[in-house]
Amino acid sequence: MLAQDPESCVVWGMPGAVADAGLAHAIQNPMAIAATITRLAEGALL
Repeated sequence: MLAQDPESCVVWGMPGAVADAGLAHAIQNPMAIAATITRLAEGALL
């Protein structure tokens, strides 16, 4: 599970809930999330 970081969020509601629940494997800005998804699609592991 990826969550958007609070610095780039307008509202930290949903991403914050995921992070607070300990469910996020990574908390990143949108560009980093896109790069992570690309790496995962290419077969990389988190």
